[in-house]
Amino acid sequence: MSTIKDNALTQLGIQLDARWLLPNQNVVLENWPVIACDQFTSEPEYWNQVNAIIDRKPSTGHLVFPEVYLETPNKLSKESRIEMIHTIMRQYLRLNIFDTIEGGVFVVRRETSQGLIRHGIVAAIDLERYEYVPGNEALIRASEATVPSRIPPRLAVRRNADLETSHVLLLVHDPDDTVLQPLYSTVTQPNNNYKVVYDTPLMTHAGHLTGWHVPADDPHLAAWLERLEATPLFRKHNLLFAVGDGNHSLATAKAHWDLLKKENPNISLSHPARFATVEIESLTDPGLEFEPIHQVVFGINPAILEAAAKDFFGSDITIEHNVDCTSLQTFFEETEQPTDAAHWVDIPVYHNGRTHLWRLRAAPNELTLAALRRFLDPWLKQQSARTDYIHGQDVVRQLCQNPENYGFLLPALDPQTFFTQIIEHDVLPRKTFSLGHALDKRFYMECRAIIPNV
Repeated sequence: MSTIKDNALTQLGIQLDARWLLPNQNVVLENWPVIACDQFTSEPEYWNQVNAIIDRKPSTGHLVFPEVYLETPNKLSKESRIEMIHTIMRQYLRLNIFDTIEGGVFVVRRETSQGLIRHGIVAAIDLERYEYVPGNEALIRASEATVPSRIPPRLAVRRNADLETSHVLLLVHDPDDTVLQPLYSTVTQPNNNYKVVYDTPLMTHAGHLTGWHVPADDPHLAAWLERLEATPLFRKHNLLFAVGDGNHSLATAKAHWDLLKKENPNISLSHPARFATVEIESLTDPGLEFEPIHQVVFGINPAILEAAAKDFFGSDITIEHNVDCTSLQTFFEETEQPTDAAHWVDIPVYHNGRTHLWRLRAAPNELTLAALRRFLDPWLKQQSARTDYIHGQDVVRQLCQNPENYGFLLPALDPQTFFTQIIEHDVLPRKTFSLGHALDKRFYMECRAIIPNV
């Protein structure tokens, strides 16, 4: 007779017997969680602030590789930083700074820097049920195009790591808010029997995080699993979750597991590296905001860039200089919905303290970002120019005070089209959207061993 754990794994790709590690009472909890490592990649001053806060104290900040240091290694080479991460992981295990929680999931409540409240469920998912290659019909799918060259630097960190901690968010299609909300309501109500396992403010004024443990044999957890199995997209398209944040991190976990299987054909199928920690959230959670991600190109001659764009697009582009910013207000208030017909899209641009406007003719069902990237991606490769993806207009404006930087402001995706885009077009263009502002990204909290016998 199958158990709840068996059904959760085979039907839904959720592991209910994960062995969780949380900082014990000897750790100053406020120092433990840090923001996702792929944030503030063009703002090293943010990570300098984080490093000053955590110093040598126990913190997940010592267990991850902030991507800002991929381009600017700071005082440590990449190899030395990775070696230090692995060493600290082993130290934390040896020094017994963790409490162990056997099995189940965590219900989490996040208050964001904007004062919004969102809820999630932290669980371990089966990487055998996840795929990032376009055209797949996996239960758990990537939402954006995965860049293969971005996996090796991340794999170098995970390859010899004893632990994982995660910023990956998975989204579930829950238009009536009936799949996750009942479990949230039950677990978080006053005077319940669920244990609060962490409750802490987040550094750099990023809000607050609270987590409750739900045991694997809890009947309310079983009811949640049944509701997941009844979701329409699961029944019709075999699509249960799509990655909302951390696409390349989850792809790296998959690559690591595939590598282990290749190297060890007889590897145990219960090996902890087969699984990955995620937070599951509802697409319709009122505290979940789809924000645009803007793009800045660094160290180029803007006149050459604009001339190349005109050559590429021909009559399908106009560029207007020195635009009145007030006329663009509606652009910043609207979300983007694909249309079946060819259409014109507006892209405000910041450069040298001024605002300009690109207008491009997009193909049917082509997002603004995809239309821009048709030209920009190959041009950047030819120029060997550096680009970065930025949260917040103000940051773009500040970076583009430099006359050699050129910033494109892109629209937010309408969240109602998120799953439709994945079903109809496999994946979205990379960096199409952001779940919340940079400060509202997931903070690392829970750890899990990815080697046996820990």
